[in-house]
Amino acid sequence: MNSTVFVIFVIVVLPILSVVFGFVSRRINPDVPFREWRASWFQGLSTEMAGAFIAAVLLTVLLGIIQDNENQRQIKQDLLVRMGSGSNEVAIEAVRQLKENGWITDDTLDGGDFSGADLSHAQLEYAHLQNTIFNRANLQGIILSNATLIDAQMEEAHLEQANLMNANLTGANLQGAFLTQIDLTGANLSQADLRDVTVDIFTFDGADLTGADLGGLNLLNAHLKGTILVGTKLQGTILAGVDLTGKDLTGAIIDDTTVFTGNTILPDGNQWVSGTDMTQFTGGK
Repeated sequence: MNSTVFVIFVIVVLPILSVVFGFVSRRINPDVPFREWRASWFQGLSTEMAGAFIAAVLLTVLLGIIQDNENQRQIKQDLLVRMGSGSNEVAIEAVRQLKENGWITDDTLDGGDFSGADLSHAQLEYAHLQNTIFNRANLQGIILSNATLIDAQMEEAHLEQANLMNANLTGANLQGAFLTQIDLTGANLSQADLRDVTVDIFTFDGADLTGADLGGLNLLNAHLKGTILVGTKLQGTILAGVDLTGKDLTGAIIDDTTVFTGNTILPDGNQWVSGTDMTQFTGGK
């Protein structure tokens, strides 16, 4: 029963039923004086009508809220589908509408699957994207500064020239992603998987890489000022030309596949030389 039908029922049908029951009551109790019965009946009718009217108003409001919520849910679902489009124009317009409604920074996008979407140059700063899937998506030039990307899946995603400054990528999977000219300044990449990503100019200044897996990553001349490397997995990582001065490498995993060169500066400020025992910095055996 929709709200309109209910209101009609309350305003029209209930009074009729009240009249019918009133006259039935009169027939059953003929000894009650008519004036007394009439006064009692009108009083009861007034009370019933007032209660029914209040109930009708409240139910109308409630049904309206339920309908609005359902409409909003359908609109959100439609926008999420369009945001995952392979058409950049369609995806960007969906992002614009989501942002306009305040659905970028709440939990609307959490867990969404945007695999293969073309979101290049989308403006998703401060977006909440926890557990969101961007596998093989085109994210070139995307703005994700200060975004929450905890446990996001971004395998083989194209993030060339993306802005991920101060983004929270804790536990994110970026394996095989393309990170050319990406800016990760101040980003939290603790426990993130960065194995086999493609990079050239890499800015990790101030980034938290605690426990992150950088296996096979080429960090040639990468900027690591203020970067946290505690417990970072560096098997197969190329650290040629990297300045590690003052870095805390406690718990970092470094083995024979980790590549150092003569212009790599170690945590103690000295240049790396063949035969350097890195366990003095990692605390390993």
